[in-house]
Amino acid sequence: MVLEDNKYFKYSVNYEIKNIVCPICNKIIKPKTIWFYQCEYQIKGEKIENGDVIRYDSKPKETKDDKFEYFDPKENGEADWTELVIYVLPKQKIKYQSN
Repeated sequence: MVLEDNKYFKYSVNYEIKNIVCPICNKIIKPKTIWFYQCEYQIKGEKIENGDVIRYDSKPKETKDDKFEYFDPKENGEADWTELVIYVLPKQKIKYQSN
């Protein structure tokens, strides 16, 4: 499970942050969706739905094969998050050695 390992990458945002900075390139970004590739991930937070704050806690998930997982805002809708935490771990590749 992603949250049990202390070596995960944690990315947090909340409604007070005006400028979200990419943790890799340090540029200001305005995210509209999320992509995952060769990793395990979990999303937690609070979002606003119909004027109510709803707690969201996904189960840990793992990307399949060598494909991107993409959350299409047209398909899944957009959300206003008051708090959003994304936990990500690189997918562990198992290599077997012959004896």
